[in-house]
Amino acid sequence: MTAAIVPVKHLASGKSRLAKALGRDGAERLALAMLEDVVAALRGVRGLDAIGVVTPDPAVAEAAERAGARA
Repeated sequence: MTAAIVPVKHLASGKSRLAKALGRDGAERLALAMLEDVVAALRGVRGLDAIGVVTPDPAVAEAAERAGARA
């Protein structure tokens, strides 16, 4: 079995430099959108059996599951 594992920080601590320009809410939305893009790209990889997202954040876990990964 071949799997991709994607680590994602807690939303409150991610994209801290961009939060100054985007605001905390904007930075969190960006992080979730980027996660969705990464999972979508990984879903297109031939020979990949599973995609896992490792995170302490329940919102990230939910977004990962919606995108087709296992949290």
